[in-house]
Amino acid sequence: MIAVFHRSNLVTYANIAVATLGVVLVVSGQALGWAVACLIVAGACDLLDGTFARRFDRTTLQRSIGVQLDSLADVVGFGALPVVLMAGLGGWVWASAVVGTLYAISAVSRLAFFNVHASPDRPVPCYRGLPVTSSALILPALWLTARWAGWSEARLWTVGMAALAVGFVLDVRVGKPRGQVLAALAVIAVGFVVAVVWETVW
Repeated sequence: MIAVFHRSNLVTYANIAVATLGVVLVVSGQALGWAVACLIVAGACDLLDGTFARRFDRTTLQRSIGVQLDSLADVVGFGALPVVLMAGLGGWVWASAVVGTLYAISAVSRLAFFNVHASPDRPVPCYRGLPVTSSALILPALWLTARWAGWSEARLWTVGMAALAVGFVLDVRVGKPRGQVLAALAVIAVGFVVAVVWETVW
């Protein structure tokens, strides 16, 4: 069992660690902005983990475990953390419970669908449905918009999660980010982290 802890999965483990930190920050009553920043960093880790893992020689078993581990990490970072953040933002409890449940079900279903159709030797050419990782940019963007516009952060976050829940399960094809697009998303993620930290500290 210990053999599954391969160094090629270090970025995926970083994804889990940062997402867990975000959950702890919300539960412990720390500034929510730091937890939002954790969501963005987890998204950046997910963008880069595949590129990092391919730098290592791996057995077929290790590659298969890497695929599964990536999706399981996404459950923590982009399934649980957004729901915990929504609860931390406040708002109407029952609306949060309903939207959070639908979001979690859609996210897990989306990841299960991906796992069935993906394999180390047969990578999917494009996504079917909005990737759950998209929450790492869309939700922080909504949080920043609400802060700057003076709107309710809780309401806009909840609306965003409801929309994402639908997007996860829609049968639409979404291109996989590669090359310049991947680099652009990484730059955007860095910009969002800076903006969130700035908003949180000042």
